Amino acid sequence: MKKYLLACAMMCAWQTVLAAPSAPNQAIYAQAAAAANKQDYATALKLLRPLANRGDATAQNNLGVMYEDGMGVKQDLKQALHWYKKAAQQGVADAQFSVGLFYAQGKGTKADLVQAAKWYELAAKQGHADAQNNLAARYATGTGVQRNLFQAKYWYGMAVRHGHPTAAATLRELQRQEQLGNIK
Repeated sequence: MKKYLLACAMMCAWQTVLAAPSAPNQAIYAQAAAAANKQDYATALKLLRPLANRGDATAQNNLGVMYEDGMGVKQDLKQALHWYKKAAQQGVADAQFSVGLFYAQGKGTKADLVQAAKWYELAAKQGHADAQNNLAARYATGTGVQRNLFQAKYWYGMAVRHGHPTAAATLRELQRQEQLGNIK
């Protein structure tokens, strides 16, 4: 499934690059996406790595996925985090969310719940539904942030607006528990 998602992500990235002025990068993204669609991840990696090394955030995020899942490379969570961080620092919401997950789960680094919340918030502010849901859960429980039910409800509501599949049910349950006086 992740391999299919990478191929889709690469195709989406390629579509985004079409609007960019750099024709050579467009051709490289098209070749990398075609290789990924054929599950030729070694070729996709060979094409993307030079772009990532030159600071291309989309290529950096894709390398993060490839290292996380061992696609064309030996799985290496530290390298995955390295590439995700590079893309995240350039504002790629998917990468920011991934960095948050890595810190939350202690993947490729020591678990750091404060850092996880920080990265979730950056992605959440860009409309990333999963980040919004995860940030809401952190505010609801006080995990990595100070507990704040107003913020929890706000972020669950934003996740609902952005189509998160479970946020609406979680928000309703939070409101129900609050009305019952079970949480304050």
